Parts: sequence; structure tokens; C-alpha cells
Amino acid sequence: MRALSQLLHSPKDLDFLQTRGVFVELETFLSELKPVTLCSTLRPLETSEDTPKRQLVWAGQQLYVDYRCSVVSKLLLLDALNHQPGVTPFFVGADTDRSGSDKAITTIQWPLPDAVGNIRVAAPRAAKHTETRFVMSAFAQRQEAMRKLEIYLRQTVENFQAVASRFERLKQIFLDETEMTLATLNAKITRLLMDHLRLRLPLFFLSSFLEDGCLTASLNQWLRHRDACIAAFNEAIDELRRYDINPVVKPLPEDYLPLNYSCPEDNSRCRLSYERQGNEHFAVGKNRAGKVYRFSLGQGELSLDELDQTGRWSPDVCFPVFLNRHVSGCVVGKSSALYGLVMNRVLERGLGERPVPMIIPDLVEEIEIPSHESVLFDYLTQTTH
Repeated sequence: MRALSQLLHSPKDLDFLQTRGVFVELETFLSELKPVTLCSTLRPLETSEDTPKRQLVWAGQQLYVDYRCSVVSKLLLLDALNHQPGVTPFFVGADTDRSGSDKAITTIQWPLPDAVGNIRVAAPRAAKHTETRFVMSAFAQRQEAMRKLEIYLRQTVENFQAVASRFERLKQIFLDETEMTLATLNAKITRLLMDHLRLRLPLFFLSSFLEDGCLTASLNQWLRHRDACIAAFNEAIDELRRYDINPVVKPLPEDYLPLNYSCPEDNSRCRLSYERQGNEHFAVGKNRAGKVYRFSLGQGELSLDELDQTGRWSPDVCFPVFLNRHVSGCVVGKSSALYGLVMNRVLERGLGERPVPMIIPDLVEEIEIPSHESVLFDYLTQTTH
């Protein structure tokens, strides 16, 4: 089956994507944006000149210790929207992702002449099932990471003094606090690298939307239309396969819930599944030690209330579905565009909502796709900035 990269150069395939809300032309994307009212989490975006409604465009990403060009291309396009009248872009850092889901969350990969040097900045392997907001970054490990990185940097550049001040700024982030979560560390590094790229993008933790209750109404609606949402999701996968397109995501089982729960004992995350006993509906999960957690979803209209009160739940890959009503558009990568097509079907047929438009940076003429493989390497080795 074809990947999205194989669809971007065929007029027929581009038309297929556009009719389903995925764009590659900036002007067309902008024409599809609708104004929305700021939710409480996004209230910091207000200025004295604000009108009650505006066009909000976002991009989301795991919080890394380093970024490659595929991610940077999303951020560059997002930042370019600052120049569009009435458009406010912002970035969502997924601090609810597992620390072991991507090596770039915990490890700096430094290119050496004959190998790649791996520098772990946090999270023992035992914490790979733990969300980054619950993983503590040990001070001693951060010290060791900076010691090792300095050795690699001195092996890479001829004149260390020419880059020493930049290394010291990074080192200050690593050693500024004795206690810090992995999410906090990576967010600070992300802001430093954004500054290096001259990006003016507000950064919000995904968990802040959960804490403020901004997603609760959308999630409750999903729970009350669970069967229809699952059916729409699986129908969308079947449709993409008929077009010989890899949908990236797999069909959902009958007991699916878009919810995770982090165990308060060991912080490991478990997936919650739907269960019914008589008139009572439940979200049920089991931690890695075998302990079962059960949360009532109610008897009549299903509700997230009991789980919400724990402060330890998170949405899965369906997060964009629940953010949809609070935004005007989204900048996506090639993989997220494909499962975005599936999510759009859930919004339309499962929830009766209009999906916001998505745009893929790859063919947008207004931005230049970066060539560097590592933003951190670029930041530390440039002698001028």
C-alpha cells in the first residue's frame, strides 16, 4: 500500500486528500480556516487587541531532546503563519507520551566520524512505559550527559571556545534544577532550539488541556457515541485501503476507549478498555504488575468524571479529535496526515463535527525545508548565529 509521500505528486491523489481536508497549498488551507473562541488553556494567547474569536492553528509533537528536519518543517510553517492576518499559531508538546516511545525523547544522538554517540539524558529503561510528565530526570544523569556531550563536541569542532557560550546555555538548562521531570527538561531544550531557529511559537503541554478540563466535553461526547465513533474509524481505514493507501493506524476493537491511565504506584501507563456490567459502564485497565483499575463511566449518559478526578489519565492518538472544536487548523507531518484522514471521518460521522483543515509542509512554497539532520548539532557547532 502507498505511503503519503507517494500521493503528493499526483493531481488525482492531491484532489483526494483535499476533498478530505488535507492541503498542500497555503492559500487554500487559509481559506478553510474558521474563527474559534479561546479555551481556558489557550487564554495566554490573548492580547489587548484581541477580538472574541480568532483563527488558531496548531501543531503537536512529542517533546524531544533533539529535532530532525521532518519536525522542523512543521514548526517553520507554523511560525510562518504569524505573518497571516488574524492567524495565531501555537505548539503542543505531548508530555503525556511514554518516555520509551521514541529514542529522541531520552537520548541525544551525536554524529561522530565512525559512529553515533548515544547520550541518555533521563529515564532508566524501566521507565519506558511512563509518561514524560511523570518521569524524573536525575541530576547526576544530567551532569553525566553534559560531561559526555562536551567530550563529543570537542572532538567535533576545531575551536571549542567559538561555541563554548552556546554549550554553556544548554548546560545551564541541564544543571539549573536538582529536580525536574523529563517533560520539563525537554520543553526547556525545545524552547532553546526554537530560539536558535528564530521561531516565535507559544508552547503548551498537552497535559494542561487535561488539567483545565478543555477536552472533557468532547471526550464525554465521544463516550456517548462510542459505537458510532469506532464504526467510523474502521470504515475510514477500509476506505483508505481500497485506495491502496496505508492508513498507518489499525482497526479498533469493540472494547476500545481512547484513554490511558498512569498507575499512582509505579507511574507505568496502561490502556483502558470498555466494560459493561448490567446498566453500569466502566473504563478498565491493568498495570504491569497485574493490578486492575476500574473507573465508572456512569449508567445513563456516559461521563469521564470519575477518571478525570484522578489527574492521571491521558488521551491516546485520538487527541486531535478532542481538540478539534477549539482550533481552526493544524500543521501535520506525513504520518499524522494519514491518521488525520481517519480522525476526520470520526468527527464527521461519529460526532457530527466539521473537521478543521490540515496542511502538510512538504510542498508549501512559502517555506524552505531544512537540510540539517539535527537541530541540536546545528546549534552547538555553528560558530556564528
